[in-house]
Amino acid sequence: MGGVGTAARGAGPPERDWLLRLGRGSPLGALGLGLGALVLFLAVFALWNGVGSSLAYWRHADGSLNGEQLFLEVVNAVLFGYALGAYAVARRGAAEDLERLAPVLDGREDDSPARCWILRSPRWLLPAALAIGVLGGLVMVNDPRVWDGEPRPALPDPTLLWVFLRNFLLSSASSLLFLTDVRLTRGFARLGADHAVVDLLDMRRFDPFVRKGQRSVVIAIVYSSLLSIFWVRGSAASLNVPILVLIAGLATAAFLLPLSGVRQRIVAAKRAELARVNEAIRGERADVLDPPADAAPGPRLANLIAYRGLVEGVHEWPVSAPALLRFGFFLLLGLGSWLGAALVERMLESVLG
Repeated sequence: MGGVGTAARGAGPPERDWLLRLGRGSPLGALGLGLGALVLFLAVFALWNGVGSSLAYWRHADGSLNGEQLFLEVVNAVLFGYALGAYAVARRGAAEDLERLAPVLDGREDDSPARCWILRSPRWLLPAALAIGVLGGLVMVNDPRVWDGEPRPALPDPTLLWVFLRNFLLSSASSLLFLTDVRLTRGFARLGADHAVVDLLDMRRFDPFVRKGQRSVVIAIVYSSLLSIFWVRGSAASLNVPILVLIAGLATAAFLLPLSGVRQRIVAAKRAELARVNEAIRGERADVLDPPADAAPGPRLANLIAYRGLVEGVHEWPVSAPALLRFGFFLLLGLGSWLGAALVERMLESVLG
């Protein structure tokens, strides 16, 4: 089995991942997977509504369709499609990052399985996402806010069954996305800590670690922004606030953890280089303080002192100021969407109440 470069350029993500195979089969790639999931979600909803004859939650008392609730179903469909499309983006982006990182990682063959571990989709991942989906569906159907204060329908009411199915699908897709991103984040952190080859004069070689973190932040922030629509419409479930906190935490960890592994290597390389330079300075200091009679003064000590200053000035976190600003901007954008939604909800309550 080859190293990272071989794995990324060759097989890429394992073919057993049928979601990625579906995305590859679409001319639009990950976007096609997301759009297909969105359309499928709406098709299942339309079929369920037709079979059930009347989904009371989406109809007015006179039998006409409730446009507001139908709009929220479209938002749910967008979230479902986005989660699966973003899953494909996260997996493929990780493979591309590994390919770019190949020149800056050590090439020991006995360590290559640890690198390929990042690209594998474990067998437990999908069952875990489905289990979380079942839990999410059960929590949602028992949340009074989902029913706008009305009594919850009893089984086998088609509306109750649809609310469970809808939230099961959405929770499963979202869990698959974020469990995968957590696994990728952990893998990149281990990769940086165990295999990064540090050149203290070139920190840009670790930009793929930064891109991995930024991609995770963007994925999380777009998801949270879509979720904030439910606040604008006054239909946010009680579970949405913990979800917001969880997403913000995951976004921050996804940005910092891959860099933390590289930072460990940079700190170790920096200490070793400073120790080597200090030892050389000690040797030169003796010649300066007690020079041989026939020795001519040279620039070596001054050069060593200047080089030590250069090494001491190397940033231990391999991220540039613009990248940090982009990270802060993305987080503020996500937080702003939620605060704006809450503000709109309060304004509507004050005007209509």
